[in-house]
Amino acid sequence: MAGLLDGKLLKQLGSNIEMDVEDEIEEDATNFIEELERIGEEEIIHIIKPKRKNEEKKSKKIIKKIEKEEEILGEFKSKERKRNNRVNANRNDYGNEGFLLMILYYLGCYITLSKLQKDGKHQKLKIVEVGFEDKILLSRKEVEDNIEKIDFPVGTNLKRAKRIITSTNIDNGLLDIIKNFFGFQFKEEVKKKPEKDYMPERRVIESIHLKKEWNKKEIINEGVLFYENIKLFSGKNKTIHLSIDEVTKSLHESLINDSIPPDKSSISNSTQILSLNSCDESDCHSKPI
Repeated sequence: MAGLLDGKLLKQLGSNIEMDVEDEIEEDATNFIEELERIGEEEIIHIIKPKRKNEEKKSKKIIKKIEKEEEILGEFKSKERKRNNRVNANRNDYGNEGFLLMILYYLGCYITLSKLQKDGKHQKLKIVEVGFEDKILLSRKEVEDNIEKIDFPVGTNLKRAKRIITSTNIDNGLLDIIKNFFGFQFKEEVKKKPEKDYMPERRVIESIHLKKEWNKKEIINEGVLFYENIKLFSGKNKTIHLSIDEVTKSLHESLINDSIPPDKSSISNSTQILSLNSCDESDCHSKPI
């Protein structure tokens, strides 16, 4: 009996041990799987995080590069815009002065000009003197002498200030000759506010009625053409004596020599064409003071 009980007990104990072992194995297996899953998730996170950081860094670099390129492009466009503005401003000055010289030329004035050492596109000539018959209407020397009497503020760039004032006073002087000496009426405007209080305002013709109504754009375009023809007429001469008589004389001499240089004929052709659109002698002298 005792032996039977012992056998049953042993069998039961063995069964319990097997169950415990199976439970432990199952628990260990579960824990092991969970651990593997946890480790796997950590590895995935570990792999993903650096990827995201690298992408963020790369994205920031791209953004910075784009911003830098936009900044450089903006600076380039700004410089290009300023350069174009300067080119347009120079052309406008050139054309406005050329138109005034054209009117004075047709009115029968003599104009003495000289070339500057620096020669470039839309580079104006130095106006030395303008006269009519035996009367001097404008003298550069007189303008420069008057500028020497100005009491400039301390620290002024004298060379630049004198150059600007001289150029402005001469152009304004041409305008005044046409208006006050020959009695023309036209609409004028102040080109821009002077840099300093001691500098004069630069005045330009906005519109004028001759044989036709000339607007601002037409004035500039026609003035540029006339100025270019003056330079062609002058050839290599440093000093230019411009008047209808001088041009006619030069062309006559060329015809006698059976050779008409294209540079001198071009101003003649231009003046003939322009005179049809602007003023002839009778028109110009029909409005005396």
